Amino acid sequence: MAEITLMVERGRIHIPDWVVDHPSFLRWLRTADIPDGVVVGFLNGDVWVDVMPERAFAHNRIKTAVAETLGPLIRGQQLGVYFGDGMLFTSEEAEFTTAPDGMFISNATMAASRIRLAGAKEREEDTQL
Repeated sequence: MAEITLMVERGRIHIPDWVVDHPSFLRWLRTADIPDGVVVGFLNGDVWVDVMPERAFAHNRIKTAVAETLGPLIRGQQLGVYFGDGMLFTSEEAEFTTAPDGMFISNATMAASRIRLAGAKEREEDTQL
């Protein structure tokens, strides 16, 4: 991959040329200075940068409604935990990283230790699943 610098409305994102695969992407992500509100992910060997602002009724309100519905249902039935917007999800096996609008983790998944909390950035402990 070539060295890339993207100028976005919220700042600048510099992707070094040594980011060539998922492990190097994760190393870069831990130290990268990514502007707030910009989502960076990795899929099928490519770094993805989502700089689109969330539109109030076309996106943000919908994900809020989903969280308002799922959160109480999951808690009430003690099914697991729902994480809203802002957490990163990484599958090292699938070489995939993204920041979804929400994630549900079942009690069975947690009990089987099939998921763990990690830090997306240095000195963080619980910003990435």
